[in-house]
Order: sequence, then C-alpha cells, then structure tokens
Amino acid sequence: MRGDVRNRVVQLGEGVALDHKPRATCAVCLVQDGGSYWAHVGDSRVYQLRGGSIKARTRDHSHVELLLREGLIAESEMRGHPMRNFVECCLGGDVPLPDMSVTARNRLEPGDVLLACTDGFWSGLEDADFAELTSDERASLERAVRVLAERAVARNSPYSDNASVTALRWHGA
Repeated sequence: MRGDVRNRVVQLGEGVALDHKPRATCAVCLVQDGGSYWAHVGDSRVYQLRGGSIKARTRDHSHVELLLREGLIAESEMRGHPMRNFVECCLGGDVPLPDMSVTARNRLEPGDVLLACTDGFWSGLEDADFAELTSDERASLERAVRVLAERAVARNSPYSDNASVTALRWHGA
C-alpha cells in the first residue's frame, strides 16, 4: 500500500518540470496500550503536549532543521531563514522511497494532548500558543484547536499554507 500511494503521486508528476511535481508530507500517530507511536515525512508534525508545554515533537525533514542539527543556525533563526520552506524529504517528486522517521513508544499520561498538523498550522504559532491546549482539561479541545488554527492562518497571512490539524486528549486507559 505504501508504495502504491507513493507511485501514484510520482505518476501524477510524470512529464512535469521538477519544481512543479506534486509532493506531499505526512504525519501519523498511533495510540496503543498507554503510549503513542509516530511516523512522519516532510514538515508535517506530531506534538505531545503536557502540563502547558511541548513535551516532544517530530523533527522536520527540512533544510533549516538540518542546519539546526549541524549547529549552523540557532532555533531562533529558523522562522525567518530563507530556506525555511525547503523540504529535504517528501512523498512524490522522485521515485525513491522517502526516509520516513518512526519513533519508539512515547508514554502517555492523563491530560496529554497529541496533535498532528501541517506546517500551515505550526508555522504560525509560538511554542507558548500550544500551551493553551493543555491549560484546562475540561475545556473543549476542538474549540481550542480551532482558535489556534485561525490564529495561525491570520499570522501567516497573506501567504498562509494548508493549516490542517487533528488532536486528541488522553484520559488514560
């Protein structure tokens, strides 16, 4: 199945100039036995939020993430870097399978929020914005995510990208 989807995306780009070939990113989160397992390719992300902060997140397959890992730029330089939208690895474009990152089990605690989102969502937010999703466990997660999505689109305007997001709050087994 995985190769089938990749092949279809590649086939859509046959005969198309390289800079116009269709490409996609993907983020997947599986919750099982009190833990979560993540897989992603590109700059779509999975976040685990706990107690008002980001406990963990995926690391993008982007040029600026590579520069950060190599110590060539600081995290504060990522947002404004001219290569911030250059994705090193994605679905489509070329025939080879992308290097998908898969995590080990991430233990969940009651109140944790798991969030999978595209760069149009996370790029318009600061780390502190994500804290709003864990501040009140009785509050509607759906409403809080909608408020953050609207904020992200407004901050990224007029160059907003796709702002897709899904979230869940773990209440325990």
